[in-house]
Amino acid sequence: MKLYEIAGYAAMVLMVISPVPQLYETWKKKTVEGLSFGMLITLFLGCVLMGYYVLMTTMDAPLLLNYGFSILVVGINIFFFFKYKK
Repeated sequence: MKLYEIAGYAAMVLMVISPVPQLYETWKKKTVEGLSFGMLITLFLGCVLMGYYVLMTTMDAPLLLNYGFSILVVGINIFFFFKYKK
């Protein structure tokens, strides 16, 4: 495996897990105070569109997994946003 491929997989893992701490914090505290709904929607739509792009062009499995998992995690954050909004 080449160095740029390792870097790409490492970046994918980091991008996929990046929303998880916010998800955990929201679930633990049961509050969305300070969480931007605009950021969540923008991230969600960006992941959906990039997933669609990858699906229609390269069908690259790691990228599809990346965007699929990101859509799931951000979608749960959006659900929590409405569930815990005061």
